[in-house]
Amino acid sequence: MAFNGEFDREMGEINVTPLVDVILVLLIIFMITAPLLLSGIQVQIPASQAGSLPAQPAQPLVISINKEGQIYMDQQALPLLELKRRLPAWLAARKGQAVYLRADEGVPYGSVVRVLDVLDEAGAEAIGLVTREEK
Repeated sequence: MAFNGEFDREMGEINVTPLVDVILVLLIIFMITAPLLLSGIQVQIPASQAGSLPAQPAQPLVISINKEGQIYMDQQALPLLELKRRLPAWLAARKGQAVYLRADEGVPYGSVVRVLDVLDEAGAEAIGLVTREEK
């Protein structure tokens, strides 16, 4: 049996099909897990008929109060006195940056007012109360 040399040559191309398959699987995994990572603290936000705020140019500070009354500053739990201590430095470093307050609808109003007082004492210029759209 004679060969014409066509089958004897080595292939000089790289097969990228397995690489593309792996990248697509990773892309799908990241697309599914990214929203779960951003959700953060579980808070049942009250509904409102107010419209949404314009987009902020930088990442705002988010302060959350969960159902149990625990306060979180950017997903880190801290007591009210620690929040009062940390806020002035954060606000000074990000002059004019918005601060968003997310509070569970079951949290007593007094707890929300205490956090708002701390924000006011620290010199927060723009405070937004986060709500969900009413259906």
